[in-house]
Amino acid sequence: MNLQSTNLTEIFQSIPLFHGFSSEILFKLAQISHLREIPPQEILFKEGDVDRTLYILLDGEVKLSCYAPGYGEVIIAKAEPLDIIGWSSMTSMIRQRLETAQSIRRSTVLCINAEALQKICDEVPSVGYQIIQRVANLAATTLMQSRINLLQVIREQASQIHKEDTLEFSE
Repeated sequence: MNLQSTNLTEIFQSIPLFHGFSSEILFKLAQISHLREIPPQEILFKEGDVDRTLYILLDGEVKLSCYAPGYGEVIIAKAEPLDIIGWSSMTSMIRQRLETAQSIRRSTVLCINAEALQKICDEVPSVGYQIIQRVANLAATTLMQSRINLLQVIREQASQIHKEDTLEFSE
């Protein structure tokens, strides 16, 4: 993606989160945003970071993971183009990142200042409602996927404990 000649307003028009918004709103969004290239294996943000940026993956692939004590890294999801990364920056309750985001391959992200986006949402309630509704759907999907991953970790841990108990018993 050529970052020099890219029109941010046109990019916003292609992102489902912003479908149906007026050109005036898209222009405001472009003013609070910038593009960023991420080389392979670079960490965009870490679990626990305080970062008020909403990211939208335009190109590439990003791994989202968290740390589970006694287990290690748990991959929550792999973001693909047009996925939203860091949706928690749009909530008033969550101040720290819930996961780590790391590029799998060269990626391009649209970086949106979440505090400025929140101001736009406050100034134009119909826009705010649509964005928050879409982010809430994303949050629900993320929580469901996290639950599935957590149950998988528990199952793997239980299976490992069972194997160890079986080995001790047979010795």
